[in-house]
Amino acid sequence: MTATGSGGLLRQAYVDNAGHCALSTAERLGALNTLEDRITTGRWPETDLTSLNSRATTADPSTPARYIAYRPGPYPHPTTSPTRPTAADSTRTYD
Repeated sequence: MTATGSGGLLRQAYVDNAGHCALSTAERLGALNTLEDRITTGRWPETDLTSLNSRATTADPSTPARYIAYRPGPYPHPTTSPTRPTAADSTRTYD
């Protein structure tokens, strides 16, 4: 996104829960409300942790709001992975 100049359109948020897309109802609704605000107004509302958690709690106070500060490390790209098979691997014979 940065390379295309679209970085300002991207928002990423993380919750303190294990599993892929393991969001509570509150977190899903809070994220959806944030996106709806962006579409309606043409600008992003506040997307800091306090705002996201507040929006989530307002949307559904019966389930947890667990947005956290998190920055993942670099993605282990398959072409640079030390365990990625090479062309030489496909021609090896094993006895």
